[in-house]
Amino acid sequence: MNWLGFDVPARLSQIGGYMIQGLINGVTGMLGALKSTIVNAASSVANWFKEKLGIHSPSRVFAGLGGFVMAGLDQGLAANASGPLARITDLSGQMTRALAVGAGGVAIATASPLAAQVPASALEATAAAPAPIQQATYNITINASGGNAQDIAEQVREAIEQIERERRGRGFADE
Repeated sequence: MNWLGFDVPARLSQIGGYMIQGLINGVTGMLGALKSTIVNAASSVANWFKEKLGIHSPSRVFAGLGGFVMAGLDQGLAANASGPLARITDLSGQMTRALAVGAGGVAIATASPLAAQVPASALEATAAAPAPIQQATYNITINASGGNAQDIAEQVREAIEQIERERRGRGFADE
C-alpha cells in the first residue's frame, strides 16, 4: 500500500518501533526517580513505626523479632514432630526385620555379649515371615562372701564367657 507517497505498513512499523524505544527510554530514564521514591516511602514507614512503637534501637527490635521467629520454629517443630518420628520408628522396624532376614534369620550381634540372638530353628525363616528376635538369658550365681566389687565383676565376666563358649559349642554363635 502506497498512500500519500510512502509505504503505510512500513511507516507504521517504524512508528511502533519509535514508541517502544520511547517507552524504554522513559522507564530507564526514570529508574533513579522510582528508586528514590521507594526508598523515601520505606523510610517514612520505618520512621512512623519507630515513632508509634517508641523504638529507639532497631537492633533490639530485630533481635526480638528473631526471638519470635525461633520460638515459632520451635513450636512448629514440636507440634509436627509426631509425623517424622512415626516414620523413623516404622523405618527402623523395617530395617530390623530386613537385617534379621538378610542375616539368615540371625540378628547381627553387637560388641556386647548380651546382644540379642535368634535360636537355630529360626534359620529356616523366609523373607515373608522373619523370625522373631529373642533375648539371650543368663543365669549366674555369685557367692559374694566377703568379696569386693572387682571380684564380683570378674566372676560375672567369667560366667558370661563360659556361657558364650557353651553357646558356640552348640552352634548358636554369631561367627
